[in-house]
Amino acid sequence: MQENNASSQITIRDPQAVDVLLDESELPLLAPFFQEELSISQAAQRLDKPIYFVYRRVQRWLALGLLQETKQVSRQGRPQRYFQTTAQTFFVPVDVVPIEYTTMREEKVRQERWVETLVMLGMRLSETKGIGWQVSASGGNFSYGPSWFGDDWDMLGSDDPVLLDCFETLHLTAADAKALQRELAGLIQRYQGREQSGQRAYLVRLGVLARDDGNVVPYVILSNAQYKNL
Repeated sequence: MQENNASSQITIRDPQAVDVLLDESELPLLAPFFQEELSISQAAQRLDKPIYFVYRRVQRWLALGLLQETKQVSRQGRPQRYFQTTAQTFFVPVDVVPIEYTTMREEKVRQERWVETLVMLGMRLSETKGIGWQVSASGGNFSYGPSWFGDDWDMLGSDDPVLLDCFETLHLTAADAKALQRELAGLIQRYQGREQSGQRAYLVRLGVLARDDGNVVPYVILSNAQYKNL
């Protein structure tokens, strides 16, 4: 019988193993083995998959070091083999994570929520503020972007919905960029933890990054998160 020597955390750098851990279709197949030792037949039953289907994946996960054999139980014929993940937590360093994964997984959820909120606000304000998408051409060059044609619309007016979407490239010194980072962090901290009557949820997103060309790119989004009740 082989002892279960699963570690609490293992760093994974092998590209094929990383693919397994980041694959939303394959990771759920490995998931039951995190919780307990399972035979292939038990895992097949849990996953509602054919035994041969699970067998092939178990062999692959063993070869990649994601799974280990923990014990063998005697029975008539061949012993029953049990398997479990080699760690309770697998850590994948960001430098080996495909860039499309890092930008897609959480950003997709956030972006969908943001867009739905923005669309609902746009529908509410379309008649009075003329919110829409403007496409124009000048000298053979096209430009496009969100636009509004309401009369003297002040986005910061007290009677207008909370909406701020800013994506700009700023040219700053290293000292100014660091000061901007601290100011943005302080801005969030200033409003965190406030408990007052009449509060509602708002989406707030702040960020500042140095581009490869040295430009600093800040990103600010502020929107009413309760888009279904606008």
